[in-house]
Amino acid sequence: MASGGADLGARDAFLLKLHEEQLRKKFKHAIEFGVRDRPSRSGLEAFAAAVRAHAADGDTVVLRATFRGNLPVVLFVGRTNNLMVMALESGLFLSC
Repeated sequence: MASGGADLGARDAFLLKLHEEQLRKKFKHAIEFGVRDRPSRSGLEAFAAAVRAHAADGDTVVLRATFRGNLPVVLFVGRTNNLMVMALESGLFLSC
């Protein structure tokens, strides 16, 4: 579980890195991001685009936190849609 909560505010210079293997692992959440495709190439591309759109959305709050007590992460939390994307501070996508 992530804890902490320092608001990062601006998303300046934060590049979300989405690797196919991790997108496949988390594809079960694609429907929550509005993606109804299967986990094909086009489905994964749609899921990646939806995750990026969520992170860039002005309604999304960006927080710095820790995951499992010691792993620094960045959370992109939707204020109204209850969606969350978690990435390492390096930008590597972990979960949603």
